[in-house]
Amino acid sequence: MNRHCRGLLCALALVIAPFAGAEEQAIEPNAGAKAEVESPEATGVEVLALADALVRLGREYESPMLLIAAAELASQVGPPTELAWERQVDHSADDSVRYDAGEQDDMTVGSILDEARTLAGGDASLGVLIDRTAETAQGVMGRIPGPGSLRGTVSPGGVDSYAGVYFQSRRTAIVSISGDGGSYLELYIYDHNGNLVASGTGPGDQKQAQWTPRITEAFVVQVRNLGNNHNGYVLRTN
Repeated sequence: MNRHCRGLLCALALVIAPFAGAEEQAIEPNAGAKAEVESPEATGVEVLALADALVRLGREYESPMLLIAAAELASQVGPPTELAWERQVDHSADDSVRYDAGEQDDMTVGSILDEARTLAGGDASLGVLIDRTAETAQGVMGRIPGPGSLRGTVSPGGVDSYAGVYFQSRRTAIVSISGDGGSYLELYIYDHNGNLVASGTGPGDQKQAQWTPRITEAFVVQVRNLGNNHNGYVLRTN
């Protein structure tokens, strides 16, 4: 195995790692035993988060195959609905520089495959694979109920909070964020009493928090920016 392939596999392993053990982050009080049956919505938000990671990796390594894989994953979920959560901003953060949240590209199956086609150049076999993926996607889009999503921009050192976010008891609850690469982000989930029930921390700005509420109630979702740059993120949930 050549050095490029080894590096690609190592990077892919790092991408998948945050999603593999997310349920271990859940703590009391409003976090019970893991749900017995995973819902399609919970599966969908995990799939889209992984597709986000594959897109970033495909761009970094200029790999059309990784982009094709990301498009295939995204096509299994379909377009998410737009969440109408009220955003509360920590105004103590540095917000002196205006930042357009729209600078982060919309990730659609079509746009991902367009990037893959550009990277593939004139490779006929890759062109056939891209066409086949596009055709297949048209038949499965929306088959699984899509999770909700929203876009936000968190200032350097800032905290974006979304209150009144309800999750159902005894069903897996998942929230993920995918930043634009500008800084480290962390994700925290609190119950109505202010108790931390799940989190996604560590390097990078692609995080996921997962837990199973014991009772149905409103939670607070917080996105924290640990860096010195604005970060435009996509937040998804089941």
